Amino acid sequence: MDLLDRYLVSAESLDLPSLICITKLDLVTDDHDISTGVEMYRRIGYQVILTSAVSGEGMAEPGAALGGKVSVLVGKSGVGKTSLLNAIHHGLGLRVNAVSAQTGKGKHTTSNLELIPLSEDGHGPGRGVIDTPGIREFGLWNVDSGDLAQMFPEMRSYVGTCRFDMDCQHDKEPGCAIRRAVAAGDVSQERYESLMKLRAG
Repeated sequence: MDLLDRYLVSAESLDLPSLICITKLDLVTDDHDISTGVEMYRRIGYQVILTSAVSGEGMAEPGAALGGKVSVLVGKSGVGKTSLLNAIHHGLGLRVNAVSAQTGKGKHTTSNLELIPLSEDGHGPGRGVIDTPGIREFGLWNVDSGDLAQMFPEMRSYVGTCRFDMDCQHDKEPGCAIRRAVAAGDVSQERYESLMKLRAG
């Protein structure tokens, strides 16, 4: 979840909409953890879709969500980004690779950025997805640590309402509005911990 929150904060800092896509649903044996996370992000306001390129479950949603615009797929190696594209647009035939049995980590199959048109004729302005190589680490660029809470939509309304106003670090200061919201259940403990990890660098 830490890496996902880094992606989301980066997108928020650039005022870009985000779509969270959970792939490989066919491999899930216990969906409790997934459903809890899905509900948390949906409650914040993010669109979350669950898919399986193997079973076909949820595969109508990504194509509909990505059509008519240029989007970027980001995620770790082996999470199924390229398989997702192959399932959305039949006939692409993009090369995919299995997760390593030895390390349990994804292997880099996509090695360069490529804009892949999603329209049937390969044209259609603004209709494509940029497939990216897998990302294992993701640093934030041009985001001041003091502005981080603003990049969490569910915390934004509390920024500046703490006892120490904009000087609050949202850590141990008395009268912190964000910590009060966490205690009240209006902000999740997991997302609050993500904020603090990002602030710590």
